[in-house]
Amino acid sequence: MQKKRQSKKRLITAGLIVVFAIALIAAALLFLTRPERTGKVNVETKAGKSTVVISPPEIVKPTEIAKQGNAHVNLPKLAIVIDDVGYDNKILKSFISLDLPLTYAVLPNATRYRQSVNILEKANLDYLIHMPMQPDDYPGINPGKNALLINMSNNKIKQLTEEAIKKLPDAIGVNNHMGSAFVQNKKKMEAFLSVLKEHNLFFLDSETTSKTIGWRLAETDGIRFARRNIFLDNIKNIKYIEKQLFKAADYAKLHKVAIAIGHDRPLTELALAQTKDALSKMVDLVEVKTVIDNQIK
Repeated sequence: MQKKRQSKKRLITAGLIVVFAIALIAAALLFLTRPERTGKVNVETKAGKSTVVISPPEIVKPTEIAKQGNAHVNLPKLAIVIDDVGYDNKILKSFISLDLPLTYAVLPNATRYRQSVNILEKANLDYLIHMPMQPDDYPGINPGKNALLINMSNNKIKQLTEEAIKKLPDAIGVNNHMGSAFVQNKKKMEAFLSVLKEHNLFFLDSETTSKTIGWRLAETDGIRFARRNIFLDNIKNIKYIEKQLFKAADYAKLHKVAIAIGHDRPLTELALAQTKDALSKMVDLVEVKTVIDNQIK
């Protein structure tokens, strides 16, 4: 009887030991697989035995998460317009090869405007009509064939604007070529803008004069508009143009958005090529339509 009791005790003890051992193994496994404690698992070999080393989990800072996503999400926006397109298509192709979201403004009476438009359309790029208008010192400075002049009737102004749109039917907007005198004349500008409104085209005021009333009239008439902030290449010097590009980026930082205008010249293309990497870290380069569509003024 005593032997049976001892045998029963030994069985119970053995069972308890097994249960305890299982519990220890389960606890160890739980410890090793806890998500808040596990990170990278490295296996080191010492004296022929494998030892599992649990590294602490990697902590990713919020700023690093932002970098992993859209790097431009919080950057100010800079739109760059290249004016006077329609003459030198070799330099136009050089601008396009920069692979930047530039906006191109095509002169409707330039000698090679049709070829320029074909190049832009094949590259799936938007363009503006670069409408010639009377400058202050006209006729000393000639804005070109079929320019809008102050001595024209309103009907003539509308006719020439319609003809430019027919030549460039897929344009998304219009900006002025020269025009420092024309953009100060309320009646003539209203005639011009009325055509843009009919065709649902926006107006980019190149602001060739501080006295312009163009963008103000567009705003009053409910026409989508934008304003040029920086000229890039009014001095033909590579260092100056690069300086102006960074000036445009600084302006964008202060105002959240900026629009700069340059021309289809080799020096301007070279300046963009040499600064585009640095600029992309400072601003989000966008097309002008992005600025207008988001109503950032």
